[in-house]
Amino acid sequence: MSKPYYSVKFSSNNCRFEIRINDIPAVKYNLDGMVSSQVPLNQILLASGRQQLSVEVLPRKDEENLSKFSNLNITIQVRNLDADNSVERTILEYSMPAIVDHTPYLKFYDKFEVELPYSLKGWKNSKELKKIDSIESETRSYFEYVHSIFAEKDFDTFKKISESKFSELDKAFYTSQQDSDTEWNEFVDNLNKGEMILANMLSDSETKLEFFGDGKIITLQKLNGEPALRFKNPAEKTQYSIPLLLHKPKGSTTLEVIR
Repeated sequence: MSKPYYSVKFSSNNCRFEIRINDIPAVKYNLDGMVSSQVPLNQILLASGRQQLSVEVLPRKDEENLSKFSNLNITIQVRNLDADNSVERTILEYSMPAIVDHTPYLKFYDKFEVELPYSLKGWKNSKELKKIDSIESETRSYFEYVHSIFAEKDFDTFKKISESKFSELDKAFYTSQQDSDTEWNEFVDNLNKGEMILANMLSDSETKLEFFGDGKIITLQKLNGEPALRFKNPAEKTQYSIPLLLHKPKGSTTLEVIR
């Protein structure tokens, strides 16, 4: 395929779950109801070859164990964006087994192969952050810095510190500069709406650090796993979360945005 587009399709009921590819979250569902959707994967596929899939299934928030009604189905698929009427081809499928009594969670691991016309640097050679004693204070300081950028509506600075991320996403999704500019303008317009306001920075006790990518990526999250940075619309009672994954490239002493 000239422009392979990988995605994961999922449907679940009566459970919460997380799907990771190469220890990077692709999907995290933390509600109790039914869900059925599909999300892209190219942004976390750095190069051709074998990829690692991990799935964790948890019970509903008010329950200690999965129920006999809990279910999760996953399909990893690919299609060619460069071909008209391209049919999605299945790469891997997973269906959660029937639940027996007193099952507090399920974990599933597998591998699958991808072929990509690109190779991304990403976090391949980044430092292992768990070995850095000051990583928590550095991460919290970086999030406070980004929060101040949004407070001042300095979107140009946010775009500048996210250059590596945007450059790699353009390669991963085969997008042009015009496509990127359009998407960026929509992002800024959405956050500039009069009713949209920046939520206060959460305290240390309201947030937690999470490591991904085998310890090479870090982020700050709310205790329920949602991104710590978010805008909110009080009138509509909605919020717009901004995920921010950081790493330290080899040879660098400072954190940088990578996804």
